[in-house]
Amino acid sequence: MIGELRWALDYRNRNGRWLARQAQRCGSRLLAEGRPRISRGAPDTHLVFGDDVYLYYDLGFFLDSPGATIEIGDRTYVNRRTEIICQDSVRIGADCLVSWEVMIADTDYHAVGDAPVSAPVVLEDLVWVGARATSRRSHCARCLVETSPAGERRPTSSARASTPTGGSWSPIPRWTR
Repeated sequence: MIGELRWALDYRNRNGRWLARQAQRCGSRLLAEGRPRISRGAPDTHLVFGDDVYLYYDLGFFLDSPGATIEIGDRTYVNRRTEIICQDSVRIGADCLVSWEVMIADTDYHAVGDAPVSAPVVLEDLVWVGARATSRRSHCARCLVETSPAGERRPTSSARASTPTGGSWSPIPRWTR
């Protein structure tokens, strides 16, 4: 009884319940250290959370066009000062770790040549995004997204793509529990 009461009064649970009311779909046990900024610059935007999602404080979710959707999968952890900027679709899969000061954006907010202004971002299951990484208009499956100091390029032999900040993406082994 006391344990249940303590759980219900915990600020992470209260913030999670508040955030669940802002979302279109929310799984069980959403925990949030703080209340994230949610900017909805257009109607008909969607925020979706899976089960056992843990969000640290000072996060920002920016849904900037009609139909914009941010999805965060089961058992995913998003650390402090992370911003997710969406005009189309950003999907983070299950069992992902997003480190601090990460920016995930599906848009550049301007056109360059024939390139589209926005394209979906998909981070599939088991992705680890390192500190201060930037992921724009990309797709990553079972990989590590890292940044390198001063933009120094350190591609690995198994790199799938380069991040715009000069880091590399490489596959990581399946996590064990």
